[in-house]
Amino acid sequence: MKSIEVNRIKLFSDPEVYFPREDSFLLAETVKVKTDSKVLDLGCGTGLIGLIAAKQKAKVLCTDINLEAVELAERNAEKNHLEIKAKKSDLFSEIKEKFDFIFFNPPYLPKEGTKKDLLEKALDGGEKGREIIDRFIPEIRNHLKENGKCFFLQSSLNEIKETEKKMEKKGLKFNIKKRKKLFFEELIVFKVWF
Repeated sequence: MKSIEVNRIKLFSDPEVYFPREDSFLLAETVKVKTDSKVLDLGCGTGLIGLIAAKQKAKVLCTDINLEAVELAERNAEKNHLEIKAKKSDLFSEIKEKFDFIFFNPPYLPKEGTKKDLLEKALDGGEKGREIIDRFIPEIRNHLKENGKCFFLQSSLNEIKETEKKMEKKGLKFNIKKRKKLFFEELIVFKVWF
C-alpha cells in the first residue's frame, strides 16, 4: 500500500481507487473554505479534497460511484483524525442537499476501448472525455447554496469552449481559477457560481 503526504494529510492507496496526481493537486490548491461550511467532495477517490476541507473545519460529504473509494476516504479520514461523512453516489444521484462548496475532479480522458475495472472507470470520460462533465453541469445549480462556489477540473483534451457554452446556457457564472500545462494537455480549474 503506497502513501503520500499532501498538506500534512497522509493518504493511503487502494489498487481499485484513483491515486492523486497533477490534476488532484491542482484542484487541491483551490480548497479554501470557512469553518462549518458544507462541502461536497464529488468523486472523492482517496478523499484528498474532502480531507483538506475537513482540516479547515468544514462539514464534509465525500461521495464516489466506487464503493472502494468511499471506504478508502473514510479510512484516510480516520487515520488523519479528521471527520467526514462518506457515501456511494453516481454524481448527485444520492445527494439531496445543497452545499457552500462543491469540488469535482471528473473522469475526463477520452474512452479507449471497453474498460471495465474500477480504476479505469475513474479515468474514462466517455467517447470525447465529456460524458461525466456534461451530466454534471446541469446539476450544479441544484446543489449549490446561494453564494455557493463550485470548483471542477477539466483538460484541454475535452473542448473547454464547449463547457463554457453549456455553463452559460444554464445561467452559471464562471472563471478559470487555476491552470497547469503538462506535456500533452493543459489542466484548468473552473470556479462556478450563479
